[in-house]
Amino acid sequence: MHVIRLFIVLLICAVVVPAPLSAHVLPKGTTVHSHDGLGEHSHDSYTSDPDQPIHSKLAECAAIYDSAVDKGPQLDEFLSKPHKDQLSAHAQKLRDKALVIARKKDQENPEDFITAIYDKVYKTWVERWYFKDDDVHYQLITENQIWFAYCEKLGTRLNILPQFPDNPE
Repeated sequence: MHVIRLFIVLLICAVVVPAPLSAHVLPKGTTVHSHDGLGEHSHDSYTSDPDQPIHSKLAECAAIYDSAVDKGPQLDEFLSKPHKDQLSAHAQKLRDKALVIARKKDQENPEDFITAIYDKVYKTWVERWYFKDDDVHYQLITENQIWFAYCEKLGTRLNILPQFPDNPE
């Protein structure tokens, strides 16, 4: 029953929930990153600074994609091996482009900068995929879907990810 409820929520999120690029905007005018090490709980809403450089946003998205590959085992039936491989490949492309842009923008220590962002975001997001059967976790599914759509749009808009992705099945 829990799996069916989870599947319905995922389906609703994929079809009904709009995926605006504003998913990356901080709520209520705050300026704090959730991943700045301020004790953010993985069940809290994940927000990010919309004014950060594009290479930071790409590093965040790479970490979000990779974290989904390592998600909770109870959801493995929704993400097949070919889909995991595709997500990993897309994460690497996003991370590689983040590094290229950071170098072009003369970011100090670009490798360390991108790795630090990636590691912080990954640490937060890997825990967000371990769902329990409660309303808090079902809310996370919706937010995670919005973030996925944001990252896909960002990668597509910057010609990093394919506009018409192949079905990995």
